Amino acid sequence: MKRKTLAVCAVALAVAVGITTAAACSRNSDSGTGPALPGQPSAAAKPLKQTQWFSENFGTPLVATTDVTPKTVEQAKDVRGTVLPQDKSPLDGPVMWQRVRCAALPFSTTDGPTKTRADGIYGGYARTTLGAALAALQMGNWGATVGSNDAVPTVIAPSDRGRLAPQLPAYERGKNIDNPSCLAQQKNIIRPSLWKADPISDTVTRVQFWFPPKPGEAQGGTFDYSVIWQEGDWYLTEQTATDVLAIGGRVPRAGQYTTAPVGWSQW
Repeated sequence: MKRKTLAVCAVALAVAVGITTAAACSRNSDSGTGPALPGQPSAAAKPLKQTQWFSENFGTPLVATTDVTPKTVEQAKDVRGTVLPQDKSPLDGPVMWQRVRCAALPFSTTDGPTKTRADGIYGGYARTTLGAALAALQMGNWGATVGSNDAVPTVIAPSDRGRLAPQLPAYERGKNIDNPSCLAQQKNIIRPSLWKADPISDTVTRVQFWFPPKPGEAQGGTFDYSVIWQEGDWYLTEQTATDVLAIGGRVPRAGQYTTAPVGWSQW
């Protein structure tokens, strides 16, 4: 990514379309939820895309612009996206990429999400590194997905919400956010291709993700965030919430320009 492009991406992460957190290489399951490995399906399960449920809920997929595998971004008939059945049905990888309003976000059939907290914000993630990664990436993209002012504070951990929510900048709902073509009309449809998760305490996990270069660019970008486990779900830590919500006029942390990291996992 060019320097200007990466800076724009960092801002978009907090207030518009496109980028966010991700992560997960190994399991760190404290609650016993989820399978033994991130996104590993049951051998007997039928691929989700071959089910009648999928054909009834999804239409023609979009195609990512950058070098990622798979390149498909599925389009739920509901512009807000659709929770996948948590039955370990096989996907094209650990997750299925799905358009949620103006963003491309990952969903699993093993580690959540399992519900919506508010209009455009999901919840119900497994207490695993994959669950932490899904939560971080989805909540960090709040600016591209939320449909109401009340939804914004739901990315903040409950213990911090009462103190931080009054400091939130005025919410401006995207004019194009309910247009089913919001993501398709973007010049580039991008998503991270690599991710990594490192538990740093019993409740906090650092998550990192790498976006491959856009066409014509030499380097991608690495972003670094963290999530905290509270009241049975993952939320953004105070530091990350302050960054992506631009509390106190803060500009979101910029990513680092890098080639593909070694040893990280593919989404």
